[in-house]
Amino acid sequence: MPFPKIKVFSAHAQSQELTLDTEFVDKDKWLSTFSGSVPVSVSKTRQNVRFEVWSGGNNLIGEERLIGETSVYAAGPGRMEWKHLYGGALQSNYKKSEEQMNRGRMTPSTYRGSLFLRFSSRPTTGESLRDVTKTKIRRGYLQVKLYRGIYLAGFEGKEVSVLIQLPGCAIPDPRNQSRNNFNLLSFPAKVDNKGTMTFLTEDGSFMPWSREAHGWVQRSTSKERKDLLKIPEAVNAARFYIVKRGDEDKPPEAFGRLLISMDEEREAKWMRVTWDQSVVKLPETDRLFKDDLVGYILGSATVVCPHYESN
Repeated sequence: MPFPKIKVFSAHAQSQELTLDTEFVDKDKWLSTFSGSVPVSVSKTRQNVRFEVWSGGNNLIGEERLIGETSVYAAGPGRMEWKHLYGGALQSNYKKSEEQMNRGRMTPSTYRGSLFLRFSSRPTTGESLRDVTKTKIRRGYLQVKLYRGIYLAGFEGKEVSVLIQLPGCAIPDPRNQSRNNFNLLSFPAKVDNKGTMTFLTEDGSFMPWSREAHGWVQRSTSKERKDLLKIPEAVNAARFYIVKRGDEDKPPEAFGRLLISMDEEREAKWMRVTWDQSVVKLPETDRLFKDDLVGYILGSATVVCPHYESN
């Protein structure tokens, strides 16, 4: 993958660029540092600073590609924070919709990366910034509980998996330990002819659902200290994706957001499932009325940070 670069826009200043400092790349490739600092200008009426992340233009056709963008309001010395980038599917079928998602003009489906930003009255080095960055990371595991799905038009009669991702987090790919797997959890399920989804339990049966019995399936990432996830600050929701059996290597067609609670489980909520318009093309009538609804899934998600971890 070509090294990314950042374009910075602020009041009364020309756009600035930062490139990746290849000298400071973590051995696990989790964290990379951009070289140098750039001056930004703010005023009483214009305090917004906008950041665009581009692919760098080193691909085969030599074109830059927008990865994502974010903005900081009321920027000033001493401010530092994580900003998480979202956009269209990485292997999108409709580039115009992907760019609209990358710029936040359509509901984004996919996590594209994170930026740690620090505003200072004097330039800072990438090496010193890395130490500050790591103080803004929590170590913990993700626990998700799913009950059922309803009205899942387009998936009737299908066997599927619901995949769970958390911004900034990955686990080793079991097929290739040198690669990262961003699908932290997988929930096999089936959807009946009425669009109702039920989940597969550990014993190979499907969890029943009725007014009297509200069954669920719960899974979590590793709770071993050495395997805890590195979770950046400002992550408040996971993403989930519905993938049909046999389509695991294709970009997911449907997605949703799953709000997370810290340490204590919250009451399960119905989560909206949305068509990914960078992957599928909606019928003309649906696009006219902006109807991208697929259905709903009932569930909850909790991030637990064990007490023996300080960050």
